[in-house]
Amino acid sequence: MQARYKTGNIVKFMFGKDLQYIIIGTKENPIVPDFLPLTMLPDGYDYFIRKIPIDEFSPLLPVFEQHLELISEK
Repeated sequence: MQARYKTGNIVKFMFGKDLQYIIIGTKENPIVPDFLPLTMLPDGYDYFIRKIPIDEFSPLLPVFEQHLELISEK
């Protein structure tokens, strides 16, 4: 199944306290290279997101597609 959102898209997360998040990884491209060690998307999840603005304390969140709403495309 094709991912609905792409890496770089800005989304709203249903359970997030922050207003905007960015898609960092998808099922098709689950490896997040800017983290050491390399981080893989856990089985069953659709995307990795991080809050915007990104800072050193922004956690990587694995989420399901149905919990996201598109704000803007990359």
